[in-house]
Amino acid sequence: MTMQQLAKQKEALVAASRSRNAPPMKKDIVKPASLGPSRASVFVWQCLIVVGFLAAWQWTPEIPWVHSHIKFASPFFISSPSLAFETSWRLMSGSAGTGTIWNAFGLTMGAALIGTLISVVAGAVLGLLLSHWDFANAVAKPLVIIINAIPRIAIIPIIVLIAGASTQTDIWTVVTVNLFVVFYNALAGGQHVKPEMLQNARILGASNLDILLHVRGPYALAWTFSALPNAVAFGIIGAVTAELFSGGDGMGRLLMTAVDTTNADLTFGVIIILSITGVVLVSLVESLRKVLIPWWGKAGGL
Repeated sequence: MTMQQLAKQKEALVAASRSRNAPPMKKDIVKPASLGPSRASVFVWQCLIVVGFLAAWQWTPEIPWVHSHIKFASPFFISSPSLAFETSWRLMSGSAGTGTIWNAFGLTMGAALIGTLISVVAGAVLGLLLSHWDFANAVAKPLVIIINAIPRIAIIPIIVLIAGASTQTDIWTVVTVNLFVVFYNALAGGQHVKPEMLQNARILGASNLDILLHVRGPYALAWTFSALPNAVAFGIIGAVTAELFSGGDGMGRLLMTAVDTTNADLTFGVIIILSITGVVLVSLVESLRKVLIPWWGKAGGL
């Protein structure tokens, strides 16, 4: 082989190597998919939905055909946004002639938060323990299913008989409502750990307690926090429902007063206050989650 042939072969090899290592052409570059809708567009659509709902609530009953064909489409039954928000403001400012609602509000929210805290701690601990010990989980599983199948509303009269018309009734009602919501999330979180992680931990000499606290624990904690928004909402519902049954002081009594006096404005005024409170509490829970477990990404993974 001549020197010229060797040089040409070398140039061909170099050119082939460069073509393999060359970056893809512009047309071959795949652009990443969109990461989702922008916050601005989401916020705009949310505002449009809320405004549309309030507008329909305010003016639809005034349409003659609607008013004549749909019996409940009347401010007497469903109030209106203007009257409901006005009643909410009067209740909060004390200009309704019955004093402010802050005492009743404090009793209801206090019971809801205390009951939710108890159920979160108890449910998270039980879920974590049963996720770690398979034998205990197998023994407890049918009992948990039976207890969880009992309608919560059927337990409230028993709690009222035991505790009476007191804040304790509200608290324990919230506990019965929320306990299994948190328990099942914590149980699923503890069982979500990959077998490879457990094997690696044992190879490195981790004890059962180490695995419970440092391997399963973070997963159970993250899944518990994912249940908190529902737990907060159910806590408010449980406390108000208990007050409706027991007649105890709180927002539930205000709702009973509204029903007894067929006052739709008061009913929706109380509902608006409770709804806004729920939104605020859920937002605080989300902020707390980001502070306490920042390693838990938006996609829900470690």
